[in-house]
Amino acid sequence: MIRRILAAYGRAVDAVDRVIDAGAALLLGVVVLLTGAEIIGRNVFKFSSPEMVDITLALAILVYLLGYFVLLNRDQDVTMDFLYRRLGRRSRRVVDALTTLGILVFFLLLTEKSWLLVKLGMNSLHPVFPVPHGIVALPVLVASAICVLAALRRALDALRHLVDDDAPPWERRP
Repeated sequence: MIRRILAAYGRAVDAVDRVIDAGAALLLGVVVLLTGAEIIGRNVFKFSSPEMVDITLALAILVYLLGYFVLLNRDQDVTMDFLYRRLGRRSRRVVDALTTLGILVFFLLLTEKSWLLVKLGMNSLHPVFPVPHGIVALPVLVASAICVLAALRRALDALRHLVDDDAPPWERRP
């Protein structure tokens, strides 16, 4: 029963992954175009746009965190193989569980602190745009909340592999 629930959750996160992957690729293109326009505007026309810089920065943060969601969900994040492979089977499972739980805690804290920053900033105006300052933290809030989905999946998988003492998919790859 639990395995079916975990498998269904994994499929749902994979579906979100495919959408996020395509969206992040499009957003990266927008970030590159906006950055290029700002560089040309600043160097050729001696004009800089604080609005464009702020929008580009917010989108770049969003792309970065959404990209990490995809990497984490696909088990493509960094592993210190040299040390990891030298550990015993049980030690690797413990390291996997602790690492994934640490990642989950990080994204939960980032989501909570981003939410607090959004709430705190709703009482003051943004220095560039005529919106509350808290709006600036929305990309981080949204992306970190999405990252919690992948981090939770990865932590549940690592804990299951620890309990079952079997090799996780990220260890079976060459």
